[in-house]
Amino acid sequence: MFGNLGARLVALGSVALVTVLVARSGGAEDVGLLALMRVLPGVVGVVSACGLPGAMGFFIGGSESDHPRLWPTVHALMVLGGLLGTAVWMLFSVVIHEYLMTTTTFAVVVLTGVTVATQLPVAVGKASLQALGDTRGSNVVTAAEEAAFVPVYLLLWWAGARSGVLLVVSLLVADLLVAALAWHRLARRTRGRALVGRYDLALARRMTAFGMRAQVGGVLSLLNLRLDVIILGALAGPAQVGVYVVASKLAELLRLPALALTWVTYPQFARRASSAATSTSTSMSTDDALPDERGTADTHGTQVSGPRADRGAAGAARAPASAPTEAFATLQGLPSLPKLLAMGVVLAAVIAASGFLVLPFLYGDGFESARWPAAWIAMGLLAEPAAGVASGFVLGTGRPGLNSLILGAGFVVTLALDIALIPVHGSNGAAWASAASYLVTDVLLVWAWFRLREGE
Repeated sequence: MFGNLGARLVALGSVALVTVLVARSGGAEDVGLLALMRVLPGVVGVVSACGLPGAMGFFIGGSESDHPRLWPTVHALMVLGGLLGTAVWMLFSVVIHEYLMTTTTFAVVVLTGVTVATQLPVAVGKASLQALGDTRGSNVVTAAEEAAFVPVYLLLWWAGARSGVLLVVSLLVADLLVAALAWHRLARRTRGRALVGRYDLALARRMTAFGMRAQVGGVLSLLNLRLDVIILGALAGPAQVGVYVVASKLAELLRLPALALTWVTYPQFARRASSAATSTSTSMSTDDALPDERGTADTHGTQVSGPRADRGAAGAARAPASAPTEAFATLQGLPSLPKLLAMGVVLAAVIAASGFLVLPFLYGDGFESARWPAAWIAMGLLAEPAAGVASGFVLGTGRPGLNSLILGAGFVVTLALDIALIPVHGSNGAAWASAASYLVTDVLLVWAWFRLREGE
């Protein structure tokens, strides 16, 4: 966890450095434009791939790790998702230029669409390395994902590129370099299976079904993080977006321990829960007396019928009751809930207070208005460390729908409060909406964690 946290700190430090460079050379408008270039293509790509990155921990780390066509199927879904997402971006590029990315040229907006296909392999590769247990490789990609942008940006700036062209070409080159690094390492870990072979259609259906259920929450979580950026950009303009992005980046330092906990515990929970479910299903296969002869879905979601279906259904019915308990036993060294909450309170207070000194010093007097939004967001993240473990547990025990449902509640809060508060209060209103949404989501995740642990 500390290794992943360190990688995230390197990445965040790189983001901070890039933001300072962009703010000093292009002002708040370029900072806002860069934020939109990073957020929008990423959302389009992940949705087009049916949430593929979010499914990696469960399938590679658990139930399908030995499937002979696993990696070709992952590769095929990733390529198709990237192509579809790029096509969707191009289709709506006029709308994106007119309503969101108004401060740059249409050609830059079109070129930004190519990053849909370059961001997705980075996300899938990073998640796959973590699911394989290659924590070092995953951490390197996590850090490089943002750090690679810095030298590319400086080199292109020195060559004379500016504004939108400078930003989008830097993003493209950095994504290609990091994707090549991730998939080279995956090819070595899997002895080339990650790049070649025939895909399996049935496996692809299972992966997309799980991924879509998980990614509903993933998209909602991303929208929770950046919906305020989009709405703020549409209602108040890129300058307000730039101020708010600076504030949110500081406050969201508090999310790093939670993200590291989720990232590390998710595949471990999946491995243990899968093992428990397999043991239960195996023991149930010896039962001869079965009360129900109706067909039902097996553990992969495929319709089967007759006695075999009943044995699979019985095993699947009993597995959820024991799998959470078995999965939690994987990480008995985790801090207790009071300690996780205390960590959140201390970090939130430190970050909220530091913003009043750090932000004007780093970004200049034009960003003094970012101090209070940073404080409000930080105070809404008090329960993030506990929620990080809770999210990994819910996903790892095979309940992506529940995770998405909880994140959906936070999205509803964000959407309602953004619409109500941003037109009147600008970046402060966006910060209040985000703080409320984070708190609601975190409390619900912790509640679900404890309910599942007790087998209720």
